[in-house]
Amino acid sequence: MVFLSFVFHGRAFEVHAKVYMEKPRNAPEEIVRESAAECVSDQRCVGDIGVFMQTIDEKSLERTLQAQGFATTYIWQDGPGVKYREHVHETETAHIILAGEMTLTMGGRSQTFRAAERCDVPAGAVHSAEMGPHGCRYLIGEK
Repeated sequence: MVFLSFVFHGRAFEVHAKVYMEKPRNAPEEIVRESAAECVSDQRCVGDIGVFMQTIDEKSLERTLQAQGFATTYIWQDGPGVKYREHVHETETAHIILAGEMTLTMGGRSQTFRAAERCDVPAGAVHSAEMGPHGCRYLIGEK
């Protein structure tokens, strides 16, 4: 699936594509092309600004998680502002954001993850999460 996140006149929109100017932090390599030369067919230019569109191949990401030892994988979706109170999981979990955003708090530190970014939670780690204003759709892997 392909997602597009952009802001127009102060309003955030999400449609089926992902647009970015540089490699997002924590982005899985499967969804990032390392150089503009590899993106020529996907490049759209507005003035001097090049915009690169990238697909998020969910099946490929699932296979990658499984190859990393995450035996169970599934897609989960939460609505806007959904909160999960502090809790723990018996196993390590990986979350790859497909659309929207999630703020994860763990060890007293909060970090917001957006489309194409990955956050891992170690087994037994106390953490909480809050979804962004447009909700969050993400791929979960459990070891």
